[in-house]
Amino acid sequence: MTNYDNNGYTVPWSSYSMLMTTVVLPEGITSIGTGAFAFCSYLTSVNIPSTVTTIGDRVFASCSKLPSISLPEGLDSIGYKAFSGCSKLTSITIPSTVTAIGEKAFESCTGLRSITCLAPLPPTLGANVFYCINKFPVIVVVPKNSRALYLADDQWNDFSTIVGMTDMCGDHLFWTLQDSVLTISGTGAMYNFTATDSVPWIPLHANEIAHVVIQDGVTDIGPHAFSQCSNLRFVSIPQTVKAIGLEAFFFCRKLSSVNLPDSLTTIGDYAFADCSGLTSVAIPQGVTTISRAAFSSCSSLTSVTIPDSVTSIGDYAFGDCYALPSITLPQALKTIGKYAFAGCLALTDITIPANVTSIGNYCFNRCQNLTTFYLLNPIPFYMDQYGIGVTLAFRWEMSGQQPDFSIYVPCGTLTAYLQKNGWNGYRSQLKYQPNPDYVEHIVHLTVQDTLQGAAEVTQTIIPSACDSFVNSICTIEATAYEGYHFLRWNDGETANPRDIQLTQDTSLFAEFIGKCGENLFWNITGDSLCFYGDGDMYSFADPAPWASQLQQLHMLLLAPEMTSIAEVAFLGATNLTSVIIPGLVTHIGAKAFMQCSELTSVSFGSLLQQMDDSAFAYCPAIQTMVSYNTTPPAVGTDAFLDVPRTSVLFVPASSVDTYRQHTVWGQFDVRPLDATAIDDSNGITASRPQLLLQNGSIYLLMPDSSRYSLTGQKLR
Repeated sequence: MTNYDNNGYTVPWSSYSMLMTTVVLPEGITSIGTGAFAFCSYLTSVNIPSTVTTIGDRVFASCSKLPSISLPEGLDSIGYKAFSGCSKLTSITIPSTVTAIGEKAFESCTGLRSITCLAPLPPTLGANVFYCINKFPVIVVVPKNSRALYLADDQWNDFSTIVGMTDMCGDHLFWTLQDSVLTISGTGAMYNFTATDSVPWIPLHANEIAHVVIQDGVTDIGPHAFSQCSNLRFVSIPQTVKAIGLEAFFFCRKLSSVNLPDSLTTIGDYAFADCSGLTSVAIPQGVTTISRAAFSSCSSLTSVTIPDSVTSIGDYAFGDCYALPSITLPQALKTIGKYAFAGCLALTDITIPANVTSIGNYCFNRCQNLTTFYLLNPIPFYMDQYGIGVTLAFRWEMSGQQPDFSIYVPCGTLTAYLQKNGWNGYRSQLKYQPNPDYVEHIVHLTVQDTLQGAAEVTQTIIPSACDSFVNSICTIEATAYEGYHFLRWNDGETANPRDIQLTQDTSLFAEFIGKCGENLFWNITGDSLCFYGDGDMYSFADPAPWASQLQQLHMLLLAPEMTSIAEVAFLGATNLTSVIIPGLVTHIGAKAFMQCSELTSVSFGSLLQQMDDSAFAYCPAIQTMVSYNTTPPAVGTDAFLDVPRTSVLFVPASSVDTYRQHTVWGQFDVRPLDATAIDDSNGITASRPQLLLQNGSIYLLMPDSSRYSLTGQKLR
């Protein structure tokens, strides 16, 4: 193929570059020429034939929507900036025949998470092949016997994770992955994996696995075996499995149910920790110990069956199982570890069997609705497995007040408990077991956790024991943590604190939104980050409070009356495609939109005066900008670093010359803002795509008179 200019302006199909979604190359082609498909920003599919041995310079540069590409065996070299700016590319397989990769070949491929290099000898890399890529999360998979060579190669060993390919997962066990189903077959135990990265399928396929089938013959599920398989929904465990290892299903948040086989005798520490989608579990009869944190943070768990064989519940075993409303402890149970039920917010009462003689510190910490303990042991024990006693067993850690609860002991034992060391610290809570006909009504208060730990209810007043609620009044108050703001109660009431008159058992929830300015607030709805109020945004010394959720963000709705955007506010929002800066914003902070790699269009309001250093750096997909200010705003160092200078900048018609003469703004393709309105363009025809403007929004007019938004949506 002919070599064209670096930007693809001279290729014969340049006028169709905004329309092309698929490229098919026939067998017989041996090279793809320089710049052949550069800036084909809607390209999503490419077929490269087996005859191609050379991919030239900047062949697919800035193809920002290309999600994947298959390189043929026989390929020898990849040219300079061949895939630069392909920010949607998540994985690439480099054939075994490739010996050299050109300078900056994959720069700014910010979505890249895995590289499979089949070459037995590490290919030679030009300078900055993976420039502007965070190499820490990228997994490099190489031939099994070549891993040491890649680790010793100065050009490859700056990747933190390099693994060798293998299909073994035990001395006599094998694994296969097909169509998101991972199958483990053979006999015996899995390897004793020392860490998540040592599990052969996790570094490259953790997010791909949806179903695990463990076949008959497997006896042990190894440590970390399916840890952090975030899309795992189903698992089949045969009757031959006896043990589930440490963190085997840790952080499998989409796993909603699991059938544990009757053959099972051991559940390792953290085995199902943070399986937040798990709703029910039945532990088999052969299990005697529920290990440390085995089901901690299973926040959707509502049903647990514990067999009579269990004699010990470990530390944190069911900690932060927020939704668990009740649990029946087996009669054979002897010890309960520290924090075992801490944070079980839905628990209201629990019966502790007669054989229990040890309860760990803060076992029921933060169980804010747990008001009743039924203690069946007629002998008041003291020492626990830590040699400390029950002094702290029912208390809350770091709490200034002892929680309000009742401990009901067997009839005739109250005096013995009141006089026993450790138990005498609960004098006001110890009582005889109540009459079963007695009815006590309670108001339950919890937090509507709209922003992950936003606030807590600070005062709950429960009516004294009675059979009716006549004239029973209680006062409740919710207090926001720093950085959050009380919004309303779930019944619509906005008063806080508030008095309520009780006529029945009542549940209330407090709702909160984030606070990011003196009168500026934020919330996330679906995949949209929304702002409300007015004034300046706070400066953030640390990442913005919404930073952990930026990867889910597809839409940004800024408040019309906000006046500034703080530094690093939206750094790394890689799914954000367009931004409209409100008209009252005068200042955009440093790195505010840095590394927004999918951002294609930006509109600046008429009052913008200053944007700081690197404000839009590494946004290689920007194609269109609109500035309504007649005076070019001041621009900090590297504010538009890596933004294509071919991007079109629309400005007021009277200010075109002023912008063109500006040292930074003048680098772009400056055009007058008063373009043809789309409603007035009926009947217009063109031999190549044209830009149209309607109320500040830019559209594409195609040669066939169809119209598209700059995000690729067909309008008519």
